[in-house]
Amino acid sequence: MALCVKKALARTLVAAWIVVAVSNALAADAREGVVALSNGDNIPGVVSLTPGKRLRLRIAGRRRAEEYSLDAAACLEVVLRKTEHLREWRFKEEGSAVKVYTGQTYPRLHFGLRIVPEDKDADEDAETETVDGTLIVGTPISVKSDEGELRRFVLQPQLTGEAGQTAEEIVYVTRVDFSPETLRTVRAENAAKKALEEAAATEAEKKGVDGTAPAPDASKNQSADTAAPEG
Repeated sequence: MALCVKKALARTLVAAWIVVAVSNALAADAREGVVALSNGDNIPGVVSLTPGKRLRLRIAGRRRAEEYSLDAAACLEVVLRKTEHLREWRFKEEGSAVKVYTGQTYPRLHFGLRIVPEDKDADEDAETETVDGTLIVGTPISVKSDEGELRRFVLQPQLTGEAGQTAEEIVYVTRVDFSPETLRTVRAENAAKKALEEAAATEAEKKGVDGTAPAPDASKNQSADTAAPEG
């Protein structure tokens, strides 16, 4: 009986240690920052990669891929290096090896990733090398917004749009900024925008549904060119 209790206690201690270790790893990988999108949205919150994952970059002049975490970065800059407009092709008919051009094109964007390190020391000799490379594979990145919404994105080496879509219509992460100044600025801007939206909503409620004043009763008015019945 005592042996069973000892084993159960040991399992409990191991499980508790694992929970603490995972929590510490998550805390180390998560940082407050702002995720900026190509459509102009700025999302402040807690930014993190998938636990245990890092940014794997191919860098010109280096034989091996390099791995980077978020903890030493001041910001990540997604650099649009090339935009292609490719023709869409389809098989002429089912079972055929012949392809025909549909008349439509689709965009393909190629990205680089620049990692700007934090300047923690005022010493000019401190190592502050900016890394400029290309992601080897897509890397998921998440941000838990100030409202508590968890939003997930993927940093990609390239993105392919749909037929008929323009390059400008593709929404992607353009920057992840960990600067406290940027975080404060974006939060202030979002708060001001929210206040304006709430004020507009309150005004709309006063005016009526959908923000329009109640329509006049047509039965009380008569068109000027409608003659009154003779009587």
